[in-house]
Amino acid sequence: MQDHEFSVQLDVDDINDELCLQVVKFSNISKTQIIWLGTRQQLDKVAVQALRLPNVTVLFSTVVNDLGVQLDSLLTMADHIAALSRSCFSHLRRLRSVKQSLTPDATKTLVRVR
Repeated sequence: MQDHEFSVQLDVDDINDELCLQVVKFSNISKTQIIWLGTRQQLDKVAVQALRLPNVTVLFSTVVNDLGVQLDSLLTMADHIAALSRSCFSHLRRLRSVKQSLTPDATKTLVRVR
């Protein structure tokens, strides 16, 4: 195990020990996501691919979802913007299919709200 990997593992063990002392545990470890953040040059130096927790090994991701926002390791927001654009166009296509059934004012209201 490399020094920085050992250090990260010790930090996680310390956090887990502290949480256990306070009777707080990782509630849904299967949904846990971890990510390295940094510049391309910094990320190229990272060799650690997974983090071993007490009950599971979690692989590092290049994109994680936090409260509905997709964060990538470079913090470019490209994945989030792409997902948001897909969602918006999907809603517009759905509105197009019911447009004939709506009054012009109702259509304007729906487009503004979405």
